[in-house]
Amino acid sequence: MKTIKNLGLFLFLAAIVIFTLSLSLSQHQLTADVLQKQIGKQYHREMIQQQAGALLEEEYGSNVAFISALKPILVESQKALEKASGVDPAYNVWNAVYLPEGVSEWDYRMSDSDIEGYLFSLTKYSAVGLLPGNTGLFFLLSFILGALGALLYFLTDLQLIPGIKNNQIYDSTATRGVTFSIRMVFLIAVLIATAIAGIFKAVLPAILTVVAGAIIIFLIYRKYKKKNIDTRKSRTVTATKGLGWIGLATCIYFIGFYVLLYTVFDQ
Repeated sequence: MKTIKNLGLFLFLAAIVIFTLSLSLSQHQLTADVLQKQIGKQYHREMIQQQAGALLEEEYGSNVAFISALKPILVESQKALEKASGVDPAYNVWNAVYLPEGVSEWDYRMSDSDIEGYLFSLTKYSAVGLLPGNTGLFFLLSFILGALGALLYFLTDLQLIPGIKNNQIYDSTATRGVTFSIRMVFLIAVLIATAIAGIFKAVLPAILTVVAGAIIIFLIYRKYKKKNIDTRKSRTVTATKGLGWIGLATCIYFIGFYVLLYTVFDQ
């Protein structure tokens, strides 16, 4: 049983490693063919191709580099189309006055939502390399393999006799719980990071996060104060080193992953 459990843990960790590495296994190359297929509005497509210049056919090693190069092109295309249509924010002119015959205003002008949509679709469909050509294989090696590993790890416990186990998980430096202070540090850090991210995306979610965080912290403090629990040590253990490094490592990995996902990759 222990061998099966260790095999499941190995497969699960291998799936996480493969999933993480897969983020760097694609390159991006914008071509006229991709523009033709992904941008249905003629004037948008023509202006982006005109503004792209050297970006066309150039290969980028990551989606971060590609997005950093593509987004200014889309913004410049938006400005060029607005100028050509007669929109002039400097003179408070916001309606298009020069449009090709038979073309509606927003088939000619490019909105902010158009930019977001083009940024997503062009990044997705310009991908080339190992990952885009083998998405099914990487899905199998990450999600399916991870699920299989988790099942092997947990299903072996079904053979155990129900009840409290004296398995020293609270004494292990790998699996023991962390102190109240460390839990509060992680909670406050996550709330602050979420609030800061929310300010740049939307003010209301940021405000709600701050309010929810303040309520959670107050309730936790009140609970511990009411029960007169010593917050400096949540439980008595024999281990003198380590603070549940498995949980901490997992927490740091996922926090780091989502920070990269919503900051670096969402430029």
